[in-house]
Amino acid sequence: MLVMESAKSTENLAPKMSSENGRIQLVLVVIAVVVAVVALIVACVGISLKGTTQIMLPDYEADDRVSSGTSSDKIWSIAIGHGNYNEAYIDEESGTLKGFLIDFTNAVCKIGNKNCRIVYDVWTRCWDSEGGQVARGGIGLMGDWYDACAGWYGTYDRYRTYAYTEPYGKADPESLYVKPGSPLKTSWRQQAGKKIGILDGWWTDEFCLNRNADKFTSGTPFISDRVVHYADPTDLVDAVMNGEVDYAFQSATGYVAEQLERVEGDPVIPCSVHGPATMTRQVNQEFLNWWNEAQKRLMATTEYKTICQDLEDEHGHKPGQTANNYCFI
Repeated sequence: MLVMESAKSTENLAPKMSSENGRIQLVLVVIAVVVAVVALIVACVGISLKGTTQIMLPDYEADDRVSSGTSSDKIWSIAIGHGNYNEAYIDEESGTLKGFLIDFTNAVCKIGNKNCRIVYDVWTRCWDSEGGQVARGGIGLMGDWYDACAGWYGTYDRYRTYAYTEPYGKADPESLYVKPGSPLKTSWRQQAGKKIGILDGWWTDEFCLNRNADKFTSGTPFISDRVVHYADPTDLVDAVMNGEVDYAFQSATGYVAEQLERVEGDPVIPCSVHGPATMTRQVNQEFLNWWNEAQKRLMATTEYKTICQDLEDEHGHKPGQTANNYCFI
């Protein structure tokens, strides 16, 4: 009797348990479907959104930049390497570049609202005129190490390779120089058997001498065995003083002109098309456009006159030009 009642009780419980299990399974299935649908929606939304990850870059201080342009502006690099003149020199105390070209370049970049960097490099990497070779573009400017080179005279040779901004200074007369007291001072037109010293990279080179062959009565053309190139003005002066060369061919200002004597009797041997300007590659029209516009605006202000006067007031302890002789004022 007990066994029969127990069996009957079990039979009554089984349908209830089966019904409960079914409901639980159904709930689990519904939950799984909902979770899957939500995950699918989130995935689709995520694919449709752009990434929002930000890489924080260092924020440069205003004084670290020449202009007030934004950090997205192109950085224009301009090379300067003209030695120890008031146009450009390395200050012994601070180790920084100073001089007219630095002041002028900074002012042009500022008024043009351009982001500029001035870099130092030896001048032969802007223009190379090694002895015995045809003058050519230097590896720095030709190789796009920088966008331009400041303070370069326009010459016929250089215009074959480069383009120039408008000039911002006057052309400096070119001439021959000799050892003080030398009798060659008056007989310079007779160049037969004479040697001439030239600085690498300068516009005063043997090609200019040969273009002006009518200035001489003998000894032309000037060929490589009579033309000696030097890398530094002090080496050129030493070479003239010790008789290694008879003449130095240089501009009317600077170390060479100060240490040696200029020849007499209409000694000007013109080499330049125009005075100092900023030299760039011919394809760099964007640079020429904004620079010329900014330079024009600068030179119409009193700031240009101040920068010019600083050739004497701030940088006069170095050899070089006076404001009136150098600038258009």
